Amino acid sequence: MQRLVIIIVSLHWCALFALMTLYPASFFSGAVAVPLAEFERGLATTALGSAAGLGVLLILTMALLCAALFLWVFLSALTGGVAAALSICGPAFTAATGMMTGMLVVEVMGGAELAGLAWATLELIALFASYILVGPEHLRRSTPVAAEENEAAGGAMARSAARQFMLSRLSGRRDAAQGGAG
Repeated sequence: MQRLVIIIVSLHWCALFALMTLYPASFFSGAVAVPLAEFERGLATTALGSAAGLGVLLILTMALLCAALFLWVFLSALTGGVAAALSICGPAFTAATGMMTGMLVVEVMGGAELAGLAWATLELIALFASYILVGPEHLRRSTPVAAEENEAAGGAMARSAARQFMLSRLSGRRDAAQGGAG
């Protein structure tokens, strides 16, 4: 069940950040849209002259990084299992949270409308909800799984010792089974 949740959540966030990188104009509003329009027209030198232009460039780079990290989580969940995917979830969610927070800062500094701020805030809340859905389940299950693995290892050791004892009894090497004493 956890694997399915990780696959769905990582695919969702990978798609969102990839779309944010491909179609950034639909994710920004207010004064930030002006440098963004210059980026889209290929006038990066003009857009880099403003702080908002640098902020947009940083956010688009972070969105691409987040899309790559969530794609990595998705592929790890498909091929390597839950443990491999969970090892990458932390950095992916951390990068996404930083990117969304940076987006909020750029929107506020650019004089964004309330609707743009509300969208970014809702995406940040959804990101936290996704982390809570994926992350703590791993934390809740880590202790019982570790205990089950220890019990399984102990059982395997006991079976191996019993097998060695029975083989030594059947072969007539009683002294070897008792450690050489007697």
